[in-house]
Amino acid sequence: TAFFGSFKTWLIILAVLFACPLFPPLCALCPLIPLIKGLTLGFSATMLVETFGLKGGWYIISTMLPHSLIQIPVLCVLTAVSLECALVVVRSFIQKKRRSINKNALQSYARQYLVCYGAGVILIIASCMIEAFLNDHIAYHQYGYDRLGVMYPACHHHIEEDVDIYLLYIYS
Repeated sequence: TAFFGSFKTWLIILAVLFACPLFPPLCALCPLIPLIKGLTLGFSATMLVETFGLKGGWYIISTMLPHSLIQIPVLCVLTAVSLECALVVVRSFIQKKRRSINKNALQSYARQYLVCYGAGVILIIASCMIEAFLNDHIAYHQYGYDRLGVMYPACHHHIEEDVDIYLLYIYS
């Protein structure tokens, strides 16, 4: 379904960010993930506006913006939390303090990390549900297509731009 198609990508991103404190060399990837996500979103929005003008802007506002308003800030917060937790882990291994102090500090921070990360995952799941609903709703009601590309005869939109927007939707 549309939800699992959207969540599959986020599952990989969330797994990399979650593993960062467990394997600190992954910290090099953490800043790149929001950067690439933001660049692809910006490129897609620019392409739609340049290609379709005002209609492309409406498409961005109606289908790309609602879930991105949740996903991008959550991604930035989860990246920062992952980097901070990785720093705490590395610092605890480097310091020569008593092991019991380091162990207690790591356990306390691990609880906070899991709670924050769990809240982020819940928000990402909610945003993927919004994305799936909006994309399917817009494709069916506005353009007369279902997820498989079948056109419904009850819809009377015959504008070529609508088909072009739908093709962008299917292949994105």
